Amino acid sequence: MTVVLIPRAVITADPATRDVSCVSDQAVVIEGGTIVEVGPARTVCEKYPDVTPTRFPNSLLTPGFVNGHHHVGVTPVQLGSPDSALETWLAARTANPEIDLGVDTAYSAIQMIRSGVTTVAHLQGWYDSDATDPAASGRAAIDTYLQIGMRASYAKLVRDQNFFIHDDDLTLLPALPEGWRPRFKSLVEFFRSPLDDKLDAFHTLTDEYANQSLIAIQLGPCNFHWLSDDGLGRIGELSAQTGAPVHLHFLETVYQSLYLDRRAGERRLQYLADSGLLGDRLTLGHGTWLQPDDIGVLAESGASVCNNCSSNFRLSSGRLPLLDVLDAGINVGIGTDEAGINDDRDMLQEMRLIYTVNREPGMSKRRVSAEQVFAMATLGGARTTGFGNGLGTITAGAPADLVLFDENKLRHPFQLEGVSEVELLIARSRNDTISDVMIGGQWVMRDSALTTIDEAAVTEELVAQCAAVDREKLRADQEFAAVLESAVRDWFIQSYGI
Repeated sequence: MTVVLIPRAVITADPATRDVSCVSDQAVVIEGGTIVEVGPARTVCEKYPDVTPTRFPNSLLTPGFVNGHHHVGVTPVQLGSPDSALETWLAARTANPEIDLGVDTAYSAIQMIRSGVTTVAHLQGWYDSDATDPAASGRAAIDTYLQIGMRASYAKLVRDQNFFIHDDDLTLLPALPEGWRPRFKSLVEFFRSPLDDKLDAFHTLTDEYANQSLIAIQLGPCNFHWLSDDGLGRIGELSAQTGAPVHLHFLETVYQSLYLDRRAGERRLQYLADSGLLGDRLTLGHGTWLQPDDIGVLAESGASVCNNCSSNFRLSSGRLPLLDVLDAGINVGIGTDEAGINDDRDMLQEMRLIYTVNREPGMSKRRVSAEQVFAMATLGGARTTGFGNGLGTITAGAPADLVLFDENKLRHPFQLEGVSEVELLIARSRNDTISDVMIGGQWVMRDSALTTIDEAAVTEELVAQCAAVDREKLRADQEFAAVLESAVRDWFIQSYGI
């Protein structure tokens, strides 16, 4: 069936130049979930006389946004772990109870769709308790996205060493009370699950979802310090063999930067080249502590960076040198990570935060532009996902992943001339300004109502699961986590002096 949409204006980034335009009086023609034509409304209507166009005279049409770095639905704060430095925060999170993964995924998917996200890079790391089937957690998340009709690029995070500290984790044993040591040993063994199992899960999921147009499977080496040289090399080889993209957490904190210096010396990012990871299939999540030389090497490689601004602020990690990265011509996407500043998956707020904080002080006017942020949230993120089919733009041949903004709400209660539509969207949009969302030609939200998922039922189930948490066990888990957190903090201070 042919569908013709006629909004008040179309905002999109050119896939070749990345220039962002806002063009009025345009019609978008969709067939089989794909955009087949974009052109002047009158010309298009004459070409398709038998199709009654759907008109949105008070709306701006944009590509769907791409959340390029996402993990969980119910946030760590909701599960009892307040923000702290990443290294101690990970230790504190060992107390978090598990929520049903399908419900957890649906909870965050609802938030993403309401903020205009149509594609998510889902990086699976915490829910992994089924040791008998390493692909089980992947299926639970992926099948939920398919039921909702959301596009997802899935990666199972892989690690084979050093989860809690930048050394053999068992060196922490003497710092723990004797009664907690068996539990810590068991936890370390869990995180040291065989690399082969994780890589087998990649192959299994790649085969099982090969014919699903809404699903792509990535490789997810968890972080540089969490992988041995052998692990890095094997993932690099597998990416080269299969063409699968790779998403690597990298240089998120100052401690990770210092560790990289110890392990790689002056070569830093060249160390990734030795493993076969450094290239245009690689995306670095965070990149907060990229140095000038690192940026140069990254630009030459064609790799991408995912800017997780909220997460970096919340966990005291720092700020990506975004202006330098963009000046070097590096592709950049945007991710909400565990949760944004609002403790949710509000992509509009994340875009606005990036737009606001990346401004050089003074009169130099060196700042990220609204157009750059828009391109990062669409084309930039799309390049990191592995779909590779024109995602993130409104052009012929691109998937029909589209978002409609109610321009009356954007301009409420008034808006004087002098501000472009792109600037207006970045500066003033809220979730309630989004009225409709389409993914692959299917409406997943119409008139602000979700059409493929029962939002109230998901929330009700989450409330029930959280109410059923064994509070006595939770208190014991939190006691253990507090002891571990203290030992981890002491190790990093003693090891790095900061």
